[in-house]
Amino acid sequence: MIRFLKRIKFHSRYPKENFGVLGFFTWSPELKITPFMRWLEKSGPQFSYGDIRGIWTEWQKLWTCNISFKKAFLLEFGLFDPDFKDAAWEDVELGYRLSQHGLRILYNKRAIGYHYHPTSFDSVIGRMKKHGKAAVILGQKISEEGVLPPLARSEMGKKIDFLDRLFFTPSVEYLFRKLALWGEMRFNLSIVYDLILLHYRVVGRREFFLRK
Repeated sequence: MIRFLKRIKFHSRYPKENFGVLGFFTWSPELKITPFMRWLEKSGPQFSYGDIRGIWTEWQKLWTCNISFKKAFLLEFGLFDPDFKDAAWEDVELGYRLSQHGLRILYNKRAIGYHYHPTSFDSVIGRMKKHGKAAVILGQKISEEGVLPPLARSEMGKKIDFLDRLFFTPSVEYLFRKLALWGEMRFNLSIVYDLILLHYRVVGRREFFLRK
């Protein structure tokens, strides 16, 4: 209730209809946080709250796990695009559309939300494949390639796919996966996590085109 009141207070302080409030989101203190989960939150492809400076942030950080808007603004200018079938990039696409109508996002780090979702390396693999598929849809929705993540850009996506095929042979994938599984409870193997999860996003992108 206290966190909810803080959010209401923030909206009262910034009453314009095009202002939204992003709160901080982190793992529930009831969970056992592994080194992999900590990396996923702070450096991995989950969130990047540490990049936010001050109280304003860009539309790319419209993360719907902990954000609020004025109802009238949201109903007038956009809800989620139903072409996104999974929880991947649908909120960023919404952020882009709303930004075309003047969306501004305030960051209130004291409006905290907790993520009660035990997460392992294996459980993230499926999510990364969905991210890769959704990145293609995102690229189809937004024509300004300069604002898109690399995998969603047509030519860049092809180059990343080529490099992935070159580097991630089945034996290399097996080795990296074993390293990630071994280290997730022990160490922050950031380079290993970065590369292997990017690989699974590329696999998802590849699967999107194969199903057509």
